[in-house]
Amino acid sequence: MSENVPVVVAVSAQDEAKQLLQAAAEIEHALLIQYLYAAFSVRPSATRKTLINIAIQEMSHFLAVQNLLLLLGADPYLERYDISPNPDLDPFPFGLKSLRGKETLEAFVLAEMPVLETLKEADRAAILDIKSRIDPQSKFHRVGILYARIYWLFQQTSNPEGDWTDVSNTGDIGPLPQWHVTDFPGAPTFGTRQASREEKGARADGEKGEIWWQDYSGEGAFAEVDSRATALRAIYSIAVQGEGLASGGANSHFWIFFRALKTHGELEPSEFFPVPENPCTSTADGQTEISHPIARALCQILNDRYQIMLVSVAAALRRNRQDASENERRQVLVSWAFYEMKYSIPKLTSEIVDQPCKIGGDAEELCAGPTFELGNVSLSDDFDALERENRALHTRAKQSIDALVALGFDADVIAKIAATDRDRYPDI
Repeated sequence: MSENVPVVVAVSAQDEAKQLLQAAAEIEHALLIQYLYAAFSVRPSATRKTLINIAIQEMSHFLAVQNLLLLLGADPYLERYDISPNPDLDPFPFGLKSLRGKETLEAFVLAEMPVLETLKEADRAAILDIKSRIDPQSKFHRVGILYARIYWLFQQTSNPEGDWTDVSNTGDIGPLPQWHVTDFPGAPTFGTRQASREEKGARADGEKGEIWWQDYSGEGAFAEVDSRATALRAIYSIAVQGEGLASGGANSHFWIFFRALKTHGELEPSEFFPVPENPCTSTADGQTEISHPIARALCQILNDRYQIMLVSVAAALRRNRQDASENERRQVLVSWAFYEMKYSIPKLTSEIVDQPCKIGGDAEELCAGPTFELGNVSLSDDFDALERENRALHTRAKQSIDALVALGFDADVIAKIAATDRDRYPDI
């Protein structure tokens, strides 16, 4: 199977590793959102719960990549690949699509698949059939190949090292460079800026003693990294959980998607919401404009919450948890992000899919869908700039809520979000 090798123009192993990790961050972010949209296209069920759990695990991979970037001495990177598409790295073109279409699952399978030679003959034939139908020009790229190359760069030499002893044979990883990362100037961020399962603090519900990042990551592959050995272990764990390497077992993302694909025909149309493909709040090529005023206003509020979540995570990762004053703000920011992920976004989505997509339309025929638009949100490397951005987003969020209320829409979720924002910024 011919695929584009994930190679970038770099001046050193350190530079190449940084660029590939940034690509990995964009991919994990994008997969998280696409998996969530697919999950929200399904009515409450075991299938929906499974997809949401995979999305949560992608969030853990996203955080693990931030820790790896910090170990390299780089800044956290929270962008999404559809903003600056790279056809040589992206697993497939970004799109918010319903799980009702079998092609949605097929794309997920191709992105997460392991080395084909590790599969049984019948499964391998099924994958090749999918590829011949939806990817005849080999434009889809396995995420596992990207992590294999990152793993290779993190090795001390070209000799096998750590758990991924056959990394050089992972499909089309080559041609392999003859350099490897020599040092890790960001090692001091272990225990200070990196996200950790051991980190405890305030939760959005006001309770103490809960592990914040554990809430984000679920059972996902995610850890602090302070050395070459811990970095290799983290990279391998992400690949095992996502792409289902030989030791990954039946619970990898690949096998979950592949099993779901095999039984997709058993799902009834009534099990899905009739969400549009690529919904947006404005007219754009290749996207479906949500023109119903209440649906559009709800989607704008969801966009606000999504952007607040990202900016809060970005700002939190720039605070030192060993410094009392910085850690206090870090706790607040993580609590905000947790609230958006666990409460605002799911609750708003439930309201959105109850609305028609179009003016004069019927929600039973075509409902609105969560838009997850990034807009012009700035994920600056500067903490003060991120604080200003967060305040500006909350100002806009109030305007979005006021606009929805003016349309006569009344729901508990809106009142609760508004009250939460007043607690955060009483003067807005």
